[in-house]
Amino acid sequence: MMAVCRNHGKYGTRVHRIWCRMKQRCYDKNLKAYKNYGGRGISVCEEWQQFLPFYEWAMANGYSDDLTLDRIDVNGNYEPSNCRFATRKEQANNKRTTVHLTFRGETHSVKEWSEITGIPRTTIQNRVYAGKPVEQVLALSHAENGSVCL
Repeated sequence: MMAVCRNHGKYGTRVHRIWCRMKQRCYDKNLKAYKNYGGRGISVCEEWQQFLPFYEWAMANGYSDDLTLDRIDVNGNYEPSNCRFATRKEQANNKRTTVHLTFRGETHSVKEWSEITGIPRTTIQNRVYAGKPVEQVLALSHAENGSVCL
């Protein structure tokens, strides 16, 4: 495992733990999550191999104790141009397994569309998995004649 440098005075802080876990996910083959990160080729940029450059980026880019480190492109590496600090909800909507639907120029996750339309999440999911077009997936109700009410 990596040597731990404690001379920056941030050892044990939340931001330091975020940095450590980011590196572990990418490089520790014994970690369960490795298969979803390092095992898929996700790596940490050269700049962030050391904690202080990561810390400086974090402080300049919205780090807060209530936010999580999120990769904008879930298939991309951990690097300044592909990372942000996001709420847990934003991060949950930015996963490889999250289904996004575009309707009338707006793209949202199934959960977000459920919140917007009031249609239960499971109903939207069932319609998606049944192969229905997005107009029917997000329809509030179906009339007897098969038309869609939007």
